[in-house]
Amino acid sequence: HLSLREHSIALERMASAQHGLEDAMAGLRLSCAQEFSALEGLQGLEKRMQTVERSFGEVGNSQKLLDGQLKHLQMMVAEGAKRCDQLNDEVSQQSRFAQDLRVAQLHSDTAVELQSQRLDERLGRLEEEWKMRKVQQSAGD
Repeated sequence: HLSLREHSIALERMASAQHGLEDAMAGLRLSCAQEFSALEGLQGLEKRMQTVERSFGEVGNSQKLLDGQLKHLQMMVAEGAKRCDQLNDEVSQQSRFAQDLRVAQLHSDTAVELQSQRLDERLGRLEEEWKMRKVQQSAGD
């Protein structure tokens, strides 16, 4: 059995870990928002490249160059979308972990409360025993 002090220390550590997780999740959300912003910019570039492609449709060399750039941009857009998916997965994992920590903290709080009740009951019994012995001693004197 853990002492109340050990339970208290464990609760403090869990609360600190939870704060750290919440800070990390906020950072991940910010990173994801930045990735989405960059992705939108890349999609805008892709549309501009398509317009340029139509304008220079007759020039073969320019067309090949633009095709290569467009493919590069499409790869960057796909990589950005993949990274956003990864970040969303990480945020979900962190969120589940934080929820697990909250559940563990509730269990720990319950265990501390039960331990406290048991100690209170034990103290009550000891006080009663002590009073009874005191009464018996006085009766014996």
